[in-house]
Amino acid sequence: DLAGNRFTVVMRGCEGGDLAAVADVMGGGGFVNYFGEQRFGMRRDNHLVGIRAMRGEWEEACAVVLRKGEGDYGRVKEFREVWERERRKAAEADPDGKAGKGTPLAEAADRTMRSAAADARGVQYEKVMLGRVAAGGTWEDAYRAVKAPMRLMFLHSVQSLAWNRAVSSRFADGVAVEAGDYVMVVDEGRPTEGKGKLRDGKVVVRVGEGEEDKYKKEDLVMPLPGTGISLEGRVKKVYDDVLAGMGLSWKDFKTDEKETTLGGDWRRVVASFGNPRHKVVKYSDPRAILSDSELVTEEVAEDPEGDLSAVVVSFDLPPSSYATVGIRELCKGGVREWREESA
Repeated sequence: DLAGNRFTVVMRGCEGGDLAAVADVMGGGGFVNYFGEQRFGMRRDNHLVGIRAMRGEWEEACAVVLRKGEGDYGRVKEFREVWERERRKAAEADPDGKAGKGTPLAEAADRTMRSAAADARGVQYEKVMLGRVAAGGTWEDAYRAVKAPMRLMFLHSVQSLAWNRAVSSRFADGVAVEAGDYVMVVDEGRPTEGKGKLRDGKVVVRVGEGEEDKYKKEDLVMPLPGTGISLEGRVKKVYDDVLAGMGLSWKDFKTDEKETTLGGDWRRVVASFGNPRHKVVKYSDPRAILSDSELVTEEVAEDPEGDLSAVVVSFDLPPSSYATVGIRELCKGGVREWREESA
């Protein structure tokens, strides 16, 4: 089993004083273990697809993938605009918008797939869906034409967003163990929550009154909602409110299909930086390689006399924790992507 991942990150434009701040964060008990933005797709809308799939709203699920977006660019933008025009023509010819062989919708999809914009990269799921509609398939056929791992990602993003929002709500005033919270601890024969779910000899239990000091914040867990999760008290109220805000309820996680029925799981609230290392590196060339990597063949180009500086940090994270979230915690003032300036 995967024990975790190790990361090395170069933060350019930092000074020696920043190293002290970085060291303080890395040794200060970790960070909230949020799911990173990449969990939700480039347009941050994977959860919208998943919610509609859970409801069996196949056309609506596909429409989220196919719609135009503010971040569209180049050929991707052109492809989605072609589909939008063709879809409107089809709607004029057939207001019911039925899919099927020989329908205006199928012909619209076929014209889109034959357009010059169809060679666009970055729209592979859109082309899979429209290809199925063009061949006479239904919108459900189109959705299921997307490979299973991506369909699962749509669904998991629903749980991930609910977890992020629930944790933000529950721990808005800081992460600390309180009565009614849930913790994952070594099994000592106590009654367990969530149908007694075990993991590596550990169980999830609810913190009782007067037991707060028995546990550390690193023991805290919050659930990914699903059919196997049972909650009480304050935490249940938090999830009820979060799900309602997403247009969902607990019963939506059980459907008539195995694929869209989600069992749920528990996730630690706090992730810690393991085996942290950090140093300041001086350099003179803005393009200089400043860390070792199996993917980089150039030698590290430090320059002790250079007038530029960076902080290089290395750390381990447990499985399913996001380095991007940890980096954001290290860079309290925000993260700015470094881009090489054109000559």
